[in-house]
Amino acid sequence: MSHTNKVKDTINALKEKHAKSPWKNVLYTMFATEEFQTALFQLYSDLEAKQMFTPVLKNFFRNLELCNPNAVSTVFITAYPYYHKGQADGLAFSSQTEGAVSAEGNTFHDTLSEISVEGPKPDYNLEYLVEQGVLLWNISLTAPIGKQTDHYPMWEPVSRMFFDMLSKYMKNIIFVFVGEPADKMGTAIHKGNGHLKIFLPEIPAEGNWNHIDSFNTINAMLAKQKKHPIIW
Repeated sequence: MSHTNKVKDTINALKEKHAKSPWKNVLYTMFATEEFQTALFQLYSDLEAKQMFTPVLKNFFRNLELCNPNAVSTVFITAYPYYHKGQADGLAFSSQTEGAVSAEGNTFHDTLSEISVEGPKPDYNLEYLVEQGVLLWNISLTAPIGKQTDHYPMWEPVSRMFFDMLSKYMKNIIFVFVGEPADKMGTAIHKGNGHLKIFLPEIPAEGNWNHIDSFNTINAMLAKQKKHPIIW
């Protein structure tokens, strides 16, 4: 089967999977674009060349599967997923692998554990945040195993399209851009809908990334919007 046919079959399968999703219109719009189809084509080319990627296809939109759009209050945006086999689970900073860390020694989870009212988490699965309306988004939806940045150029326009639609049709979302080049995605956010932006120039692996105490800052912003605070 040609890559073109595989792409068509994959998109049909994704449409069927998300046919009843409250995110259906957004996803179907993305699936129809040349950018999304080109990215899928590249993934199949990688597989043909024995280059595996992460996360697996079924986890591409776990963020959206776990969260109703009406519940979204905050979005964390970073550039790349974990790029070692078995770590990435479709949510930025999250992993289904207990104790998983990136090659850079990612400390995002440790910081969460220090301030969480529930105490340290037993693993790095951050579904509990998404279920509270916190999207954890990797601009690059995938990465080749061992090659963190290679897929970013093909996914950047797809993520930009997603945030254009999200910010156009929703109001009062807090967008947190973590590290380079995530802050460049700030230009995709529509003005005039009450959105707030926080820019954290360093990634969690770097010591001073959370210098503005972003978690408490976000909850203070939510309080002003008369929304429930997030249990970090």
